[in-house]
Amino acid sequence: MSSPALLQYQEILQQSYPLSGPEEAYGFKAWASDCESIGKYEERTLDLDTFSVREIRTTFERDCKIQVQHDALPGVVNVCMPIQGRVGTNFHEVGLLTELGAGAHHFIYIPETNYELVVHKNIRVAHFQVCTDYFSSLLCPSENWSDTLREKLLRKEMLYSGDGLRSPAIRQAIEAIINCPLSGTVRKLFLEAKVLELLALQLEHYQRGSNVQAVRINRRDKDVLEQLREHLLVTFHHDHSLQSLSTTFGINEFKLKKQFRELFGQTIFDFIFDLRMNHARHLLIDTGMFVNEVSREVGYRNPNHFSTAFRKKFGVCPGSLRS
Repeated sequence: MSSPALLQYQEILQQSYPLSGPEEAYGFKAWASDCESIGKYEERTLDLDTFSVREIRTTFERDCKIQVQHDALPGVVNVCMPIQGRVGTNFHEVGLLTELGAGAHHFIYIPETNYELVVHKNIRVAHFQVCTDYFSSLLCPSENWSDTLREKLLRKEMLYSGDGLRSPAIRQAIEAIINCPLSGTVRKLFLEAKVLELLALQLEHYQRGSNVQAVRINRRDKDVLEQLREHLLVTFHHDHSLQSLSTTFGINEFKLKKQFRELFGQTIFDFIFDLRMNHARHLLIDTGMFVNEVSREVGYRNPNHFSTAFRKKFGVCPGSLRS
């Protein structure tokens, strides 16, 4: 097995080029960088008063370690959730090493400026930075667990929530933020509300201690479920049934339904639905395809059914997003 490639984030940034398109109308700045012979690194960023939103995508041929220096890190709480793939962080000074799989999440405060981002080939990651003063203002001093967090932030002590289990509600909040199709003042209000929702859900997980509860799935079944998930990532536009998936992957239907939801935080068909809708959104924004073409591309025979599903997911008609 080849060793991970080593890259410097500053060099990636220096070699970047802007990506133009409808995303600009929604306030996001998008750029990409071709990383030597490793592959492509892409970012979409949006900065608001008390928080910033960042979506990272990589298409790397092998694992990679990216050295990052971020001078503003001591002034923000970092919230992270991979949507696809696995990503890790290594904070050498405090000895904290984390790794998250798709759908898992955490929040971290680290009073240092350097860290290492560990990228496992192809990833899609949602990352938020929330100003510490704003985060602290949300914590109630009359509750012990909340006041402990607040005091740690005030003293600039390391804060790590632990790795939270996959949560459909948290994933939906994050998807709503990074896929927000609104603009102007309405967008700002929507994003502020969704970030508050995201933080409330994460703090609830932290309060209940759910971040330390392990899902009891044996290694073989977990490997099979991971393979199934990877299969769905490239075949989501096909017609799938529990029976056919159960036969293909050698796992009974009851266990398949139960353990997929336990491991990934949503049902198989909710997962397929999200993949279809997110791909449809990409096609509408980035390619200008007609709605009926996109409908067929993501597996819908009836464009009206597709439009209804799309509006349910994103709150807007698909035709309004065409470039």
